[in-house]
Amino acid sequence: MSLGGLTDKARLVGAGLRTLGGALIGVTSVAGLAGFADRAITAADAIGKTADMIGVGVEALQELRYAAQSAGIEQNTLDKAVQGFTRRAAEAANGTGEAKDALAHMGIQLREQSGTLRSTEDLLGQVADAFTRIENPAERARLAYKLFDAEGVAMVGMLRDGRGALDAVRERARDLGIVLDEQLVRGAERARNELDTVSQAITIR
Repeated sequence: MSLGGLTDKARLVGAGLRTLGGALIGVTSVAGLAGFADRAITAADAIGKTADMIGVGVEALQELRYAAQSAGIEQNTLDKAVQGFTRRAAEAANGTGEAKDALAHMGIQLREQSGTLRSTEDLLGQVADAFTRIENPAERARLAYKLFDAEGVAMVGMLRDGRGALDAVRERARDLGIVLDEQLVRGAERARNELDTVSQAITIR
């Protein structure tokens, strides 16, 4: 990709990220534009890499982070909880792991009819609905710990009103325009890699 192409991609990613803080960011100089573009690409790149690491879709991660923020849950807590849940759900689907009995008790359907493991987003929706059927707060906390480990108590606050409420908050994030689409994020990842390669080449020379 040419330097001009990287600049165009940086501008595109930057435009998508300007509203994340709820306000437009003004850039008044070439240096300011370059710095902002670099930060924008880095932020979008981090979203893509985190989504892949914890096992959720790029757009779903951003929506869940907004839902977590709305429930007073820190981003790092949400990321750790979802990563642990993804791993434990996969283990349970294979008949092992700490969450196997809890998921069975809650009636969570881990696999599609085809036999493939359901997405983490879908499973979280099922967990949210299951929490609405559990009246005892202590029992909810116990099961949440099995599913999300130390982050479980915090996750109850985000999921206890059911899938419908969770989906509504996720949709709200989209309505606010703070969810970058996957194509944009993946483009930022490629741009970040190429910018890093260019930087390394300059340093070596």
